[in-house]
Amino acid sequence: MATIKNVLLYVNRIKCEATSLESDITTYLNGIGIENSVIYADKQEHSEIKNFDLVITLGGDGTVLQALRRIHAYQIPILGINLGTVGFITEIAKGEWREALDKYIDGTLRVSNRTLLDIKVVRKNREIFNTIGVNDGIVTSNNIKAIIELKVYFSDIEIGEIHGDGVIISTPTGSTAYSLAAGGPIINPEMNALIFTPICPYSLSNRPIVTGGNEIIKVKINKNQRANILLTIDGQESIDLEEEDLVYFREHGRYARVIMSDKRSFFDVVRTKLKWSGGPRA
Repeated sequence: MATIKNVLLYVNRIKCEATSLESDITTYLNGIGIENSVIYADKQEHSEIKNFDLVITLGGDGTVLQALRRIHAYQIPILGINLGTVGFITEIAKGEWREALDKYIDGTLRVSNRTLLDIKVVRKNREIFNTIGVNDGIVTSNNIKAIIELKVYFSDIEIGEIHGDGVIISTPTGSTAYSLAAGGPIINPEMNALIFTPICPYSLSNRPIVTGGNEIIKVKINKNQRANILLTIDGQESIDLEEEDLVYFREHGRYARVIMSDKRSFFDVVRTKLKWSGGPRA
């Protein structure tokens, strides 16, 4: 049984049902004697969040990503209520929130530990940027009319140069996001792995690679680029890169702790949301 004394609601008010659902959940929590607070995703609040036992998000996968990026250091479990369109991380449907909350408190819902990315940028032998990623880090051109040239290393072993629109380094959780759209594989989100996916490479031989979670992937920005280059993390944070910058991707020491639904598996979601057949009649 989980000991829950204080709950944080992380609410995306852009979702039309979020405000009424927030009221329902806070009323329920008050009724069973659990303290609760609310943070809104559209507000740049810097409230202290480390003293919560549970975070409940109201929104879509983007809301969960934003919340996880804030709470990862405290290893607080997160219960994602899906008010979005896809819902790979937000497994709990809006009509299931009370049942899911009760089951988690009773200890009958499982917490999934998800790999996080540790991402840093080194410029002229000096680290200038460091952050975490839940889904992915993407090195791309900001000009769709010009390809970029990148040199890629796995644990200091050069695997080759990429000429194209960029590269994606994703976690297994992020394998069903941009990496999938770029031709990458679907990975069980609880695996310990990193996925390297070129974006529109100008070569028939550049293909996605799945490697171990202990790998360090390094991307070097070559000289004489024909476009400005950008590093984007989870679609929510970005930094401009310069020629000869080094971008390092590795597994973070902490995990994202995501509460799983007992009504559907990850592969149920893949079949229903991505229309994956999984059978010989595809």
